[in-house]
Amino acid sequence: MTIKSWFLNRNFAQNERMIIEAADMGEELEVLKETEKAFFLQATSDWGSLKFWCPKSCFVENETEEERQWRIESVARFESNLNYNAVLVKFGKENGIKGIRNGLKTTTLIRKITDAGFEVPARI
Repeated sequence: MTIKSWFLNRNFAQNERMIIEAADMGEELEVLKETEKAFFLQATSDWGSLKFWCPKSCFVENETEEERQWRIESVARFESNLNYNAVLVKFGKENGIKGIRNGLKTTTLIRKITDAGFEVPARI
């Protein structure tokens, strides 16, 4: 059972969507309550937990393999980008670059590192 992407895009922030999609792939999407027209779900993943209502009409019963593969790749890209961001923060702190902290965009971290005269670490 998969939630339609338009419903996720319309109602949730990017971080919340990633929690839901990761939980959906790992079978950690649990139905807590059910009404005639909706489910109250709990999504649990490595990035946190989220409870929300979802209309039954927003579920896809038979997802194609191509759609499922796209979702898996999307979550993998997101996780890879988070890891690269953490590498940049660690590099900046180790080299004493001012203004480097968690929560900054990757582009901002790259700009601060290059402005300080360092070469940006490559993605792994």
